[in-house]
Amino acid sequence: MWLCLFLMFACLRARLISADDVDVEYIPKWPSAYIVRGILQIPYAEISEPFEAWYDNRQGSSRIDYYNGTVKTYQLSKDGKFGTYYKLEPVLTSIRCFKTEGTLHKKVLPQSILPDMTGYKFKGEAVIRGVKAEKWERVSVSDTVFTVYLFWKKEASTKAIIPLRYEQQGIDHHYMDFEYFSAIAPTATIFQVKDKTSCKSMNETELGGVEEQLVYSFNPIQEFVDENMDHVNNAWLNYKQQFNKKYGPEEDIQRKNIFRQKMRYITSTNRANLSYSLGVNHLVDYTLEELKGLTACTFSSGFFDGDVPFEEIGNETLDSVSVPRSWDWRNRGAVTPVKDQGNCGSCWSFSSTGTIEGGYFVKTRRLVTLSEQVLMDCSWNFGNRGCNGGYMEGAFKWVMRNGGIPLSQAYGPYLGRQNYCHMRKGMAGVRIRTFGRVRKLCPNC
Repeated sequence: MWLCLFLMFACLRARLISADDVDVEYIPKWPSAYIVRGILQIPYAEISEPFEAWYDNRQGSSRIDYYNGTVKTYQLSKDGKFGTYYKLEPVLTSIRCFKTEGTLHKKVLPQSILPDMTGYKFKGEAVIRGVKAEKWERVSVSDTVFTVYLFWKKEASTKAIIPLRYEQQGIDHHYMDFEYFSAIAPTATIFQVKDKTSCKSMNETELGGVEEQLVYSFNPIQEFVDENMDHVNNAWLNYKQQFNKKYGPEEDIQRKNIFRQKMRYITSTNRANLSYSLGVNHLVDYTLEELKGLTACTFSSGFFDGDVPFEEIGNETLDSVSVPRSWDWRNRGAVTPVKDQGNCGSCWSFSSTGTIEGGYFVKTRRLVTLSEQVLMDCSWNFGNRGCNGGYMEGAFKWVMRNGGIPLSQAYGPYLGRQNYCHMRKGMAGVRIRTFGRVRKLCPNC
């Protein structure tokens, strides 16, 4: 009787866990070579990055392309004594090749997109993107839950394993949705880097002074497959030293998690080859609340009601105005280099000086750097409060009533805090007669 009950239970379990009666007692094994395409999703960093990968363990080679081939990375274990990383990426108007060689202690290995299934346990079924899939799970010592969703597909007389999603969830959260998978081995030409002689070799200093930084540059997807976080830990130590950051144990953990997500956002954005690039500064480990505190620029109810308001533009429309397809004042010399307001809510003063600097250039074709500090120190009677916020129109009115605003070198450097007003006669460098709103002609802009 007990034997019958056992057999009935076994049959029922097999029917529940696999429509094709697959024996799931054996841990699935990925093929030694495959091609996969998918999207990397990192909710905390607001990243959705498409990728395509080719992997062949027998050839000792892998290649991962990001953003539809905008950036191509190669991990070639048989290239050179300890292997070589290659990267092809757009730089200005051309495609540049960079490389870095492996070392005795850091050999280059082919990068799998799929995790090692050792230690995973079957956890039943789940529906992923409308497909009933097996759910395999592993919990690490850090309580991170690693989950693989897969299903078995019949191919001729055999059954092939097809990954649907690989997810990590805990303090961190990210996952890869696989849209295409084939167990066909990539051809050798996939791993060939054209004209290797033109590839610039990057040493440890160029990679940021830390060997593990090569993950960010040459093998970024490793962070989302392997559990090794050495590159994040080393980058965090390097960052704290560079910007003189010191935290207690609990705060250090919180700040490092913020830093990790920001670094992901920076490197992913730069791989997308947009019209701009991002870099690392002292704000990378700031919380959202701290960043909001730096944007204390507000508008009063009478904003842009200048002493002498601008005349309204007549009946002109876009049809009667010749508008260029694009216009970048940075390329025409009208914008000063990037300035840093520091840990101070003084954005209103930088907005004010930037507006005047641009207008002065348009009129005179001379670019000057005006003083934000003088507005911080001297315009309190016009509604401004230094690091605690202020108004652009208050700054403009102060400039008009004061007879102008001095250059930064005349008044003194920006301090990131309010100081006593030491504006003297003869300091004023740029005057304005009025200010107001330039009405936009495009209602949908």
